Amino acid sequence: MHKRLRCLRRSGVVKFAGSQARAIGAEIRKYRDSLGWTLEKLAEATDISRSTLSRIETGVRKAGVDEVASILTALSVTGSPKDRLINLAGAASGAWVGIGSGIAQQLSAISAYEAEAQGIYEFQVSVLPGLLQTAEYARVLISTSPLGSAERERAVFTRVGRQAVLTRPGLRRYSAFIDEAALRRRASGDPKMMATQLSHLITVGEGASKSVRVIPFSVGAYWGCEGAFTLYELGEDHNVVYQENQGSGVFIDDQSASVYKSVLENLDNVALDPSESRQLISTYLEQYENEV
Repeated sequence: MHKRLRCLRRSGVVKFAGSQARAIGAEIRKYRDSLGWTLEKLAEATDISRSTLSRIETGVRKAGVDEVASILTALSVTGSPKDRLINLAGAASGAWVGIGSGIAQQLSAISAYEAEAQGIYEFQVSVLPGLLQTAEYARVLISTSPLGSAERERAVFTRVGRQAVLTRPGLRRYSAFIDEAALRRRASGDPKMMATQLSHLITVGEGASKSVRVIPFSVGAYWGCEGAFTLYELGEDHNVVYQENQGSGVFIDDQSASVYKSVLENLDNVALDPSESRQLISTYLEQYENEV
């Protein structure tokens, strides 16, 4: 029997410089690639060595305000995108950091972590994790945003495209913890779409080194139930947590990320095992199929 736990707020969350550096580097790399420039060419244009630029782009080294300004000027980045990155470079390392109001800006940093993560652990309460969403399910969710139609479709394409990370050789483990509410919540009035989505969940959960675990309603309240998050294992004792907010995202490094490891351990205790989870998902799948 699952133990009932009180829903507690996670505390002591601190934002460290590592994610700021990663976000800045990912954006700079994106702008450089868009021009087709090599690191050597950017080094010539900025008088910053190639090795330093490489370390900035990979997030190994956090660039200073002057360096970011010089790099963005050389890459012809102007206006609010330039101002945002310069402000990010000047932010104190202990601050909460929003990665930007645009989807592309948020995803540039997320993609950088997904590309090197050895393990990815997701928790969602009311909707299914992005890495597990079918295109139609994602399209319905994204359609509720204030984005224009063209930007919405790009967002769907990007979200589905990111799922290639699940087959990346370097990814040793992917685990998704999903509250039963996400299975029950109809993203739309189309039962066929929901049936297809839940069938996809089962398929992914049966993959090697992958699991989809459901926290049933019978558990009641539990530690962590107040907010979704994703934890990236980047190496020994190096974890980064991402929390998405309305129009922005926050990354949490190292010490504070350990709190989320404890939350994941609790989710592991209260969630159904993979086989039981598949059975529950299948029950909802059959309900949706019967409505088609």
